[in-house]
Amino acid sequence: MSTITLFTPGPTHIPDSVFAAMARGNEHHRTSEFRSVFLETAELLREPFNSQTQPLFLSCSGSGAMEAAILNCMSPGDVLGFLDAGKFGERWGEIAAAYKIASTPLKCEWGKSPSISDVKNFFSQNPSITHFALQYCETSTAILHDAPAIIHFIRSTYPDVFIILDAISAATTLPIDLSVLKVDALVLASQKAFMLPPGLSMIFCSERYWERADAIQTPSLYFDLTIERKSQIKGDSAWTPTLHLILGLQHVLQLFQKEGWTNVYERHFQCSEFCHAEFERLGIPAVTNSHRPTSLSGGFSPVSYEDADVLRSKMYRSSGIRIAGGQDAWKGKVLRVGHMGIISPTDLKQCFIALEEAMRK
Repeated sequence: MSTITLFTPGPTHIPDSVFAAMARGNEHHRTSEFRSVFLETAELLREPFNSQTQPLFLSCSGSGAMEAAILNCMSPGDVLGFLDAGKFGERWGEIAAAYKIASTPLKCEWGKSPSISDVKNFFSQNPSITHFALQYCETSTAILHDAPAIIHFIRSTYPDVFIILDAISAATTLPIDLSVLKVDALVLASQKAFMLPPGLSMIFCSERYWERADAIQTPSLYFDLTIERKSQIKGDSAWTPTLHLILGLQHVLQLFQKEGWTNVYERHFQCSEFCHAEFERLGIPAVTNSHRPTSLSGGFSPVSYEDADVLRSKMYRSSGIRIAGGQDAWKGKVLRVGHMGIISPTDLKQCFIALEEAMRK
């Protein structure tokens, strides 16, 4: 029987071996030993993304990395276009507003994803856009956008536009090859499929991005990535790093490497397939049948329950198993089941047994 009780789309279940790896963090970061760990972990992270550049580690949540990605390549006169299809898509606009950056949203109904025709019309109507930001997976609505197709269209039609991709809830659950995708910044975070507590984010930047970052004045000290890069190339960090999370990340990447990245992606796909089959069996309408993420699955509250949060609460009280609900306009209407990290269909079976029992009470 599975012992996993946390099936939320972040934070996610943390295996005991990851806790043990993080417990090694009782050391100092300005040592040759930790510099070695730092550089090895950065190299391990490059492998699944086929990156030609070294990632940066930032001591913040994913939203901090989103903010840093924007601040280091935008200057007065630039215009940010962004995909607004959920809670996290909205955040691009909030970041832009906080720094008085001009922005224009490509709005999409929650639970939907834009077509290439939508993207084409958006750019035709907004010729001043210099940067475009989007989520690969919109966690709040459990929707996987066709990021590769969107990015290919922008890159081939508007080659000067900088592209920032939030892959926080997609990374390691499906292949992301930066040599093919060719985004300017890729944002990741620790508390999703990397099976770590929140507090560490990672960002890959293209050479073009670095050229731009070196040429402009970033309106932040802590989030000035050019300062951070100079240190991290040598295995140091400009500011105090999250030692225990980097040690944990090193271990997680070794686990995935041992499993084999193709197997990791396939396991996540099988989890998605299992969840949607269980939704259908239990009469839970899926949020989508055409844009399913491999990291989480979403379903609308069954007809017999007006409030999905009441059902989630009942499930937790009776089994100790926790799943997520909806946010904002979807609060009380949606169930979200996370299946990132080491979770398998066998683990999910226990989760759905608990959900089915709660539905009967």
